[in-house]
Amino acid sequence: MDKIDWLLIKTLYSDRSMAKAAEKLFISQPAVSYRLTRMEQEFDEVLFLRNNKGVTLTSAGLRLYTFASLMLQYEEDIASYVRQKGGELSGLVNLGVTSTFLNKFLVPQIRQFCDQYPKIKVTLTVEPSLNLRNMMDTNRLMMAVIRGPHEWNGPSVEIFEEPLEIISSEPVTEEMLCTRPFVSNCMRSPVTLQMEQWISDHFEGGTPPAAQVQVYGDSRNMVNLVKAGFGWAIISNLRIDVSDNLYHQPIYHKDGSPYLYKTNLIYSEECRHFDAYMAYIGHLKEYFSNNPLGQA
Repeated sequence: MDKIDWLLIKTLYSDRSMAKAAEKLFISQPAVSYRLTRMEQEFDEVLFLRNNKGVTLTSAGLRLYTFASLMLQYEEDIASYVRQKGGELSGLVNLGVTSTFLNKFLVPQIRQFCDQYPKIKVTLTVEPSLNLRNMMDTNRLMMAVIRGPHEWNGPSVEIFEEPLEIISSEPVTEEMLCTRPFVSNCMRSPVTLQMEQWISDHFEGGTPPAAQVQVYGDSRNMVNLVKAGFGWAIISNLRIDVSDNLYHQPIYHKDGSPYLYKTNLIYSEECRHFDAYMAYIGHLKEYFSNNPLGQA
């Protein structure tokens, strides 16, 4: 298999169309069909199902797909190593990151990294943490900045942790929590389980009154609803701006410890084989060691 084969698998997985794959890869549809047949002959497995709705990957095809990003990374690393001159590091780094973390903290770090390593290209996959974790689990990414509690058996770097907090347009009191509506985010996210646990403990199995308007999506929308007087909410400290002019108060476990929301860089063991990835990991660790939360 060559680079075009791996790109073809990735394209068919996302587009499910031989015509679109041929167009994106600048090859003919007969050439696409030939490559699919050749791959199936090489592995002696049915990898693709073709019908009038397009092309889908079989279970064997999906297993092969999980190696596509890694093999393309090896291709890039080999080419970069061959072109490398005078010991200057080169290559490609593909980083998954949430929009919040990218816009609030990561851009200056990437700027410094690119200035220090001008021959290393950086591509950013910007998705919610749950999507990034899924991409890590299916080998579509080798490195990602993940927010919230995620069990990860591979190597990781803790960047920082922040408290989960109640936000309100009025002082936070027990009476306010029991009588004012609760603005929730209907989209499941890493913060949801922690929030639900606190509510269950605090209200002894009950729930606060629900707000008339609920949110599905970015938690900054909850901030705007709270500012407009729709009720109170629970979000991570990072999502609160000083300019919001809201009351906010951390939430605590029964033992008195605060609910914390962690941000980690997680990466696969394969990253250790790529100098560009290890250079990025080292730079990020040093950068956030020198620029802790709120100062990056």
